[in-house]
Amino acid sequence: MLLDLLNSKDYMLKVIVTDRDTTLMNVVATIFPKTIALLCHFYVGKNARAKCITNFTFGLNYLLAYAKQLIQINKLLFILFINLSRCSL
Repeated sequence: MLLDLLNSKDYMLKVIVTDRDTTLMNVVATIFPKTIALLCHFYVGKNARAKCITNFTFGLNYLLAYAKQLIQINKLLFILFINLSRCSL
């Protein structure tokens, strides 16, 4: 009965939520080719937290370097603004 339901076009699965298990994702793609495989937000968050902890130093250094560049750009824009305002007087 379950096989009949799964083979029926009226009751075809539209979405399957997985935990990014590659075996399960491959089976879903093979057995249900028109079904969308979504990832569970719990496991996505878990993976992101694990990567954030391991890459925290790199990320922090990147953000600090980016902030320094923004400060330099703001200084240059301020100097340009001052010079342009002097010219218009």
